[in-house]
Amino acid sequence: MAIEPVKDVIVPEVWAAAALAVLSKNLVMAGLVHRDFEGELGFKKGDTVRVRRPRKLQVQNWTGVSVDSDSMISGEIDIEMPRSEQMSIVLDSMKHVSFIVEDVPQSTAIAEIDEEYVQPAMIPMAEQIDSDILAEMCNVTSTDIGGDEVPAVSQTALGTGAAADEGDIIALKSALDVALCPADGRQLVLGTDHEADLLGRSLFHQANTSGSDETLRGGVIGRAFGFTVRGSQNIPGGPSDESTQVPQSVAFHRNALAFVSRPLRSAPGGLGAVSRAFNNDSISVRYTAQYSIEHKGTIISFDTLYGADLIDINYARIMRP
Repeated sequence: MAIEPVKDVIVPEVWAAAALAVLSKNLVMAGLVHRDFEGELGFKKGDTVRVRRPRKLQVQNWTGVSVDSDSMISGEIDIEMPRSEQMSIVLDSMKHVSFIVEDVPQSTAIAEIDEEYVQPAMIPMAEQIDSDILAEMCNVTSTDIGGDEVPAVSQTALGTGAAADEGDIIALKSALDVALCPADGRQLVLGTDHEADLLGRSLFHQANTSGSDETLRGGVIGRAFGFTVRGSQNIPGGPSDESTQVPQSVAFHRNALAFVSRPLRSAPGGLGAVSRAFNNDSISVRYTAQYSIEHKGTIISFDTLYGADLIDINYARIMRP
């Protein structure tokens, strides 16, 4: 079956739809953490947005009612307002990939656009976003959560021995249990060294051992001790006494960190540029194109604006054997 050509290769909707699809497909961390899905338009780098921080209600003790000598009944309960707390996240990361499309025939297949331009641009963009989220979770030295200074996640590193093993995962589980982290939806993202250590062990060697028949598909290695386990090439190395980086992995619940993506403003009209912002539940991407007489081609730029910040230190722990 012949592939339908695009009559105008610089149609914003064609490029943006393809970019958004590739970027969303290759993002891992953005879908595993707390998200704020409000879709306002027109943000710029440095803007601050308010996001909802999940909160717990208090369990109270009911002491019953009392009856006085006049048979008057008394007894009160404290009633809470179940509103999510608010916190600010700065949109401090604006990343772009820009390239030139040389003068081309008027008809170009959509498949060619995707393979030759969009994938080489968006896959590195997804890797960068995942790297930034993981760096925020792993390497932050201090954070202000709810108005109180709390220790960094990286200061609670767990692990025993020179190579990652089942005992390290059990230590992570225990630490999150003690911190009263919800058991449902826990994630463990392994760095490349730890992934290599654990793939050779019986826990992950067979899909039925890890409790999943989708082992090694979609980045999911399997399940172990209540975690959905994935591998990532984007986890940064951790510090050591010798001022070198050591392998590390991170265990967390989605409410440990918030990731916010916002659409950028379209380029002003009248400047010879075509600009559109597109977004879905995963990410927002702006497409901008402008013809360059000097370069005899169309300069295309994809950019995205986002911010990430820890919101609950109790819901994340680092593994660093």
